[in-house]
Amino acid sequence: MLKKLSLAALVAMGSMSFVSATPLTEAIKNVDLSGMLRIRFYHENPETGNDSTKWRTNAVFIFKVPVSENINFVFRNSTQTLLKNTESNDNNIVKTVDQVDSTMVNNLLFMNYHQDGLNVIAGKIPVATPITSVDSATPTHGAGAIATYNLGNGFTVAGAFVTAMKNVAGLKVEKAVDYDSANDKIVTTYKATPVFDNYNYGGNVLNNDTYVLAGIYGSDAIKAQAWYFHVENLLKYDVIARADLDLFKLANLQNDFDLQFHVDYAASKLDDAVDPSASTKNFWNINVKGKIASAALRVGYANSSDDDGAIDLSVDSPLATSQAKVANYYDIANERDADMIYADASYNFTTAIKGTLAYAHINTSDDPVERSNVLSSDLDEYTVKVDYAYNKKLSFQAYYDYADFSKKDSDNSEIRLQALYKF
Repeated sequence: MLKKLSLAALVAMGSMSFVSATPLTEAIKNVDLSGMLRIRFYHENPETGNDSTKWRTNAVFIFKVPVSENINFVFRNSTQTLLKNTESNDNNIVKTVDQVDSTMVNNLLFMNYHQDGLNVIAGKIPVATPITSVDSATPTHGAGAIATYNLGNGFTVAGAFVTAMKNVAGLKVEKAVDYDSANDKIVTTYKATPVFDNYNYGGNVLNNDTYVLAGIYGSDAIKAQAWYFHVENLLKYDVIARADLDLFKLANLQNDFDLQFHVDYAASKLDDAVDPSASTKNFWNINVKGKIASAALRVGYANSSDDDGAIDLSVDSPLATSQAKVANYYDIANERDADMIYADASYNFTTAIKGTLAYAHINTSDDPVERSNVLSSDLDEYTVKVDYAYNKKLSFQAYYDYADFSKKDSDNSEIRLQALYKF
């Protein structure tokens, strides 16, 4: 076909493409660019085993392109390098694992329609809910649509349908078949365990259709949310209720001291396709925070019931990060038969420098069969963190974390340094 086209025809076709093209200066004039550049360095020193260092770098670019008064197209691109070196304590051999060059973490493209109180995104979208990741580098995302409608007076309703979500917890299902001699029958049992890969920051893929409904209320003194999730062939339901109360604002008191109360409740049940005999898994998280001048103190308690299942789908979800402020073992929502008490204190030394101390104690079941999914024993964890805001866009952070397990030879310490630029 190409051989039959004349030179004149080819020139004409090229001319037509140039005529219909938009000059670069016009194309980018109204484009809004935001994102971040982040560098992290880790050093881990386990009580037994090998020391390791890790470099994690992230670049996020979000292009918002207005195409009409009520429609935008959004393109989000994120890359990451995760390079981990492990040094053998025996022979000083250093080996490198994971990638050396950047990989695509997510590549999203969606349309945003907004008119009056209605806001809709559709395409390959970020999925921001209380149980999915809202981390700026690794958000949960998938194909589908999310719609919100502002009813006025602080009330909003939302609905979503998403398929093929990425950066969520996997679920390992173990099936056991036994003979019940007393009743002369075959008994089938299931055990479903959420699976997190702490080094796979791209996350697992969940190829199940997800349906979401939500009601949200917000005012100066009260913020409340109620969410319903159904994940086809995985979760029959996952119901989340969250509330934040500012007690002094609620009482219309003007005071330098501020007292805030936060509560999470969740109930989740595995689908019959996973475990037809599954019971409802429950989770509670309650904390109180007091603030005065430059200082703040928060104490809390969380409990996850003795049932299999999944409450949250990401350790970077708001439900997870509303618990302890320690660096590593801060989320027990998916644990089995676990309690956690936690506290953290922060102080702003200047407008640019903030220090934070955090502590968490996690109590797990004494029965190895019933023990939690991630932890092998009880745990005390301590984190010391310093944040420094160089300017409005550039910040630095450093922390030291120590995890003290009751299980022998399981302790671990970690140092992390971070440079973050937001634009």
